[in-house]
Amino acid sequence: MKSTVWMLTLLSLLSSVSLIACSDSTDTPQVSGTTDSMTETFAETEETAVPLNLPEVDYEQRTFTVLATEHASYEYVAEESGDIVEDAVYRKNRAVEERLGIAFEFITAPGHWADKDSFNALIKNSIMANDGAYDLISGTMVCVLPIAAEGYFLNALDLEHIQFENPWWVQDMKEKLAIGGKLFGFVGDASLSLYKDLSVIYFNQKLIADYDLEDPYALVIDGKWTVDKVLEMAAAVSSDVNGDGKMTIGDDLFGYYYHAVPQRTWQTATEFSSIAYDDHDMPYMTPLQDRDTELFFKVLDFFERENVVGIDGIPHPDICAVFAADQVLFLNEFLYGTDYLRDMKSDFGIVPQPKRDEAQTQYHTQVGTSTSTFFIPTTVTDAELTSMVCEALSYYSWLEVIPAYYEVALKEKYNRDDTVKEMLNIIRDSAEVNFTFAYSTMFNPSINELLPSYWQKANNDVASWYAKNEKSWTKTIESIVEQYQDIES
Repeated sequence: MKSTVWMLTLLSLLSSVSLIACSDSTDTPQVSGTTDSMTETFAETEETAVPLNLPEVDYEQRTFTVLATEHASYEYVAEESGDIVEDAVYRKNRAVEERLGIAFEFITAPGHWADKDSFNALIKNSIMANDGAYDLISGTMVCVLPIAAEGYFLNALDLEHIQFENPWWVQDMKEKLAIGGKLFGFVGDASLSLYKDLSVIYFNQKLIADYDLEDPYALVIDGKWTVDKVLEMAAAVSSDVNGDGKMTIGDDLFGYYYHAVPQRTWQTATEFSSIAYDDHDMPYMTPLQDRDTELFFKVLDFFERENVVGIDGIPHPDICAVFAADQVLFLNEFLYGTDYLRDMKSDFGIVPQPKRDEAQTQYHTQVGTSTSTFFIPTTVTDAELTSMVCEALSYYSWLEVIPAYYEVALKEKYNRDDTVKEMLNIIRDSAEVNFTFAYSTMFNPSINELLPSYWQKANNDVASWYAKNEKSWTKTIESIVEQYQDIES
């Protein structure tokens, strides 16, 4: 039901988005609500969507301050520019302001990995001073989540107006991210980076046809898009094009090309988990399973093939350029890779990461650890208002911003190809925040790299490696749990 409603909403919005995109450049499109209220602009769409269930309030233009990261400022800082996505973000902001009677103030600061300490210092200093400077924080997940254990944020599960069962929130956060019923960082559609950083597999439709391979779309729909199927199809595409006796990326034809970071998400996609939860929703380490060892060596063998290449540290446009040149059948990349495929001559498709096998009941898409995540400081002056803002921001983004992003990211493909829409729906609905990814920076070595990657080819004794690090990982988990237990909620 949720998938159907979500798709109907996107389809109904695309017609209006396309009209804006195709309007005469000499005219000024009426997209800002200058003659009608912004909530009226959304009214027609809301009739076919899950409603925003918030009380009627008016905060009389109270300033509402959001601290966000500079690198993801596009999620909030926007003006009417004629850019489809920026205009959608602008309308989303105005709709929330009008719905609640507030006035946004967005403060941005460097907050990616290299700047995590200075960004976190802004948060800590404000809370320690009890100045109430920020009503809401939007920070990079793996950068800000580690300080949650120090008690700086409110438990989102205690807030009345954040309704996590709604489709504009990542599902299962309570089960996968909360610890002992405490959820201090949470993700919804207000974070456009949620979509951009989803890991997907692109396939070259020309090569699929040239090699008479099965349709990946049909395999996904039939529940047969598995690791074995990916390995089988990738093995069929390989050619030393320049005849120099060696396989060189950029010169020859490969079956599979992957960036190391999205490739790690096979761990989530295949349910290769080292974490379980007890009756009190507390995480703990589990022993390495025989089925996981079998999967490890299957993937390891795959990565040792000549026509499979993994890479890291290379600019994403360069990685995507190889795929765009028809030199790769499958590309494991982030969804924002579409930014670099708009001029690709051959058609391409997008599918979720594969299941372990057909017995696995659902697909899983790991949310990127760099995704912007909501945190509510303990010094917030009006937690009820902040909870309503969180709900409204994600709701109006779900209605307006995400369809606009898909329209831009996939150009006419998104308008003409209903199967692409279905795949994107499956990918988004299967998005989840795996504990080992969200808290990965607190573990040494990282616990979200259990499956092989390009740098792990020499690691042929996974059982010993797992056993060697299990004690360290267990200690880290126990420390996190202990800190969470000490936080009053």
